[in-house]
Amino acid sequence: MKYSFRIALRYLFARKSKNAVHFISRITGMGFLVGSFALIVIMSTLNGFESLIVNMYENFDPDFKIEGMKGKTIEEHPGLFKVIEQTPGLLYFHPIIEEQAVLKHYDNQTACYIKGVPENYFEETGLNAYVLEGSSYLGGKDGARIIMGSGVDYKLKTSVHNPMSKVEMYTPSREQLSVSDPNILRTQSFIPSGVIYLDDQINQKYAFIPIQQAADLFQRPRQISYLEVRVNPLKLSQAENHIRNSLPPGFSVKNRMQQQEALYRMFQSEKWVTFALLTFVMLLAAFNVSGSLTMLVVEKKKDIFTFKTMGATKPFIRRIFLYHGMMIAALGGMIGLILGVFLVWLQTSFGFITMTGAIVEAYPVELKFSDIVLIFCTTLGLGFLTSFLPAWNAFHIK
Repeated sequence: MKYSFRIALRYLFARKSKNAVHFISRITGMGFLVGSFALIVIMSTLNGFESLIVNMYENFDPDFKIEGMKGKTIEEHPGLFKVIEQTPGLLYFHPIIEEQAVLKHYDNQTACYIKGVPENYFEETGLNAYVLEGSSYLGGKDGARIIMGSGVDYKLKTSVHNPMSKVEMYTPSREQLSVSDPNILRTQSFIPSGVIYLDDQINQKYAFIPIQQAADLFQRPRQISYLEVRVNPLKLSQAENHIRNSLPPGFSVKNRMQQQEALYRMFQSEKWVTFALLTFVMLLAAFNVSGSLTMLVVEKKKDIFTFKTMGATKPFIRRIFLYHGMMIAALGGMIGLILGVFLVWLQTSFGFITMTGAIVEAYPVELKFSDIVLIFCTTLGLGFLTSFLPAWNAFHIK
């Protein structure tokens, strides 16, 4: 096997007597180079965006979300809180009230989800890092505060820097009142405290207020919508097993992936569709290997005859040309990967490709070793696929 490899290596780097063979081999190598370069750069970019969005949701979504299996709310349940307090690696848990309401600021109004949270919620979850206007402060003796998603804030045209600015919140009363009763709508004023910038879906959907005001406004004095539980990442598996096995009847638990199942599926499907499309493009370029090898076999027919005379077997001769085609693929793929990894490293280190109007200044990229291995193996596989037929017929050349 090593002799056939050495002969193939010599054929690869020796100058061909026919310029067409040399030219086609270069084109083929360039096809693998460009294909592998594009694959690693685009997949790293998709990884970067996935990590960016997932990191946002990691702050927004808890490790575990505990809901009631029936109805929209959870009644106070001592057994539930005892289970959570005994969770391995528990960092903290937050009772949350979430309801829909209408917000109004002068002539501007919009409907959104109101999330009632404890006053230390933003600091403990790390969401305060995404409050890019105003502050994450929810308390205050001068009035209840509200933090809005950037989309909600844009629709209302509020100003977090104006202490006189007020946002009116309207929600239907839970009491049985007639439509004409003026008390059918409950209302409360809030001072805009900050604007949070996360995923667009969150920005357009949510506003945050203190849980005490949410309980009063939505008339849920001893009820919550769900519990958010956060644990030490090293204890994640133990914590999930404990919660699932110890929850009282009537409660369900969702881990982070289950909370955003559609989002994770979207990223994975987008990545693999992109990989399949670029691999198909590289396959079309790789068929030049067949033409290059066929012409090389014709050029080297005297060498093949000599090998036969010396007793070379069919597998020996076939391996020479099979190795030759795979070397073209490997060399082009390796150079493309090196260039692509270098470009990704430059973007990670210096962020020279920038974004405007986004929460990050530069395009996010993340290099994964598994992607490098996958792309290189795919390149070798394409080289084998397109080299097999010319190599198989090499022994019978006359």
